[in-house]
Amino acid sequence: MNKHFEVLHRRGAGIGVGTADAFRHIYWSYRMTEDLGPDAAKRFADAHEITVPTPDGDRLMDLFNNNLGRRLALDPANKGRPAEDVVLEAIKKGHAQTQPFKTRSTKTRVTPPPGIPLRRKSPSGL
Repeated sequence: MNKHFEVLHRRGAGIGVGTADAFRHIYWSYRMTEDLGPDAAKRFADAHEITVPTPDGDRLMDLFNNNLGRRLALDPANKGRPAEDVVLEAIKKGHAQTQPFKTRSTKTRVTPPPGIPLRRKSPSGL
């Protein structure tokens, strides 16, 4: 796993903050999908995103990019290609979300992109 953190650090250092964040999320989800399968990768990434206190717009951006990483890993056209190359290509083509989604407030219902669930509160409001 250290190799993957090196890639994240090396590639994230030379690109804009929003783009670096997108790269980290897409790459992480891509590699987890390869290693664990898409269902486990989604559960793990979603659990991380909903437990870290983050503004809704940022959370939606992260969930969007996590989803993109899983889809890229499952795309037969990417089989055998280095994950780093696939992710950078997707970013260059404008497929990544590099800025937080605009939301009206944390209490406003936001419609996420298809396939990305919002964090849900329990009936008790927690």
